[in-house]
Amino acid sequence: MRLCIALVLLSVAFGAVFAGYDDTVSWTNATVLAESGLSVTLTTGSDPLMPVDAVIKIQLNQFFAVAADATVNATALGQTMDGTWSVSVAANSLTVQRNSDGRVLDNGTVLLFQLTGVTNPIRAGLITVGDLELSNADNSLTHTLPLPTMQIEPGRIWNSHVTFANLLSGRRTSLTIYLTPAHFVPNDGVVVIYLPYAYSSLSTVALSSHSGMDGTFTLATQNNLIRIQRVAGSGTDSAGMQEVVIELSGIVHPLLEGPMGPSVLLQTLDGSSRIIDQEYVDTSLNYLSKAQVQISSTSLRVAEGDITGAQYAVVLSAPPYGDTAITLSIGDAGSRAALTLQPQSVVFTAVNWSNAVQITVTVPVDDHVGLRNDSYEISLLSQPISNVIVHMAPRDPFIVTLPEEVVFTASSWGTAQVINVVALTAASNVSAISGISHQLTSNDINYDGKNDEVFPQNEVLVYFEPLSMPQYLVRGEHRQKPLSLKMQIPVKLARVEHTLILKGLQRA
Repeated sequence: MRLCIALVLLSVAFGAVFAGYDDTVSWTNATVLAESGLSVTLTTGSDPLMPVDAVIKIQLNQFFAVAADATVNATALGQTMDGTWSVSVAANSLTVQRNSDGRVLDNGTVLLFQLTGVTNPIRAGLITVGDLELSNADNSLTHTLPLPTMQIEPGRIWNSHVTFANLLSGRRTSLTIYLTPAHFVPNDGVVVIYLPYAYSSLSTVALSSHSGMDGTFTLATQNNLIRIQRVAGSGTDSAGMQEVVIELSGIVHPLLEGPMGPSVLLQTLDGSSRIIDQEYVDTSLNYLSKAQVQISSTSLRVAEGDITGAQYAVVLSAPPYGDTAITLSIGDAGSRAALTLQPQSVVFTAVNWSNAVQITVTVPVDDHVGLRNDSYEISLLSQPISNVIVHMAPRDPFIVTLPEEVVFTASSWGTAQVINVVALTAASNVSAISGISHQLTSNDINYDGKNDEVFPQNEVLVYFEPLSMPQYLVRGEHRQKPLSLKMQIPVKLARVEHTLILKGLQRA
């Protein structure tokens, strides 16, 4: 009988473990090394009710720093817990012990422990806050509640920006990175650079120079990531709010044109690759383009016999790898016989690539007019399901096209057809600007009547000038524009690389 009573008493004591208690955690600042403003909320249970000698120990994760003078806000706690209590600090924990001069707390009482003097971990990431341990003065009642997890956020990297030596598609470039981490970088720390996703191969990247961090560094790459790590012990911890400048060479831009990507991500890590600070640097306005020969003008007016001629400028858009020679020539044999270029070639180097070179075009007096006409080509870009008739409509009567219309079939749609342009004798004795537009007729609804939708530039421009001789000079010019994205079945006009010189028939 005595044995049975002892077993019953033992089971009762073992079962009294503060059942029904619950806790939550909140904070005001989750940034690394910031004072977190942690608040632990404890909701009491009924098995048993919280005694007058209860001991509440908040054991924080080892990565939190708890100051020696850390404490609990007495005003907030006193709202729901009467009597007096003491607070002690030891080994990342704060312990609140009731002094047995209050009352037993009812079931569901909410106690708020607002902690001061607690600093967040020095590394970002998801961590468990710790545990809340409940007991009474003689430890006959004990229970441990786990505290929730907390996401520690990285610190800032101030004054961060990146500068590429050039923004040329497919070209090799260097990259200079400026960053001022808010927190110190340990002696085995890491700087990580994530370039936009288009930079998928960085095997040729090398560390050219660095300042603001001493020691020896290693460099590794993977996909669009560049990892620069200080060899442990080769330098000292780098102080927070100190500018660091890193220059990298051997970066190759992707072979594309347009925005390089939205951002470059900069991070500082510890030797275990845990994030300390990070920042996204906006690169959305950085556009990659091809290296180009830039010409100041695509059309010139040159008077016959004018020794000063007309000029245009030639320059490169970016420095060349080596000396680059550009040879200038006139397209067709007739024009070559009538025009003179000076100089006929230009050499650009890594030094003078940005200096524009003037090219002079002159027309020597030849005392005769060539009386020739010219032409342009037109073709479809996709196969129609029915014949497509393209009708040429000159704006003025002194311009005639031969033929007046062309027909493209399902079998001949891809073959360019030649449109001859002829200048007739005209009543006008003054200079005029004319043109030739194009009208579409077809049983194919994708072509029929869709003149402006199908043609990127519907009109071929024609310039008319009366000559001192009883003849007329017509100059036709067409500059092709890029096809619009909204076009479904576009038509193209062959690009005319030079100004057309079309001379009319001699007056009778």
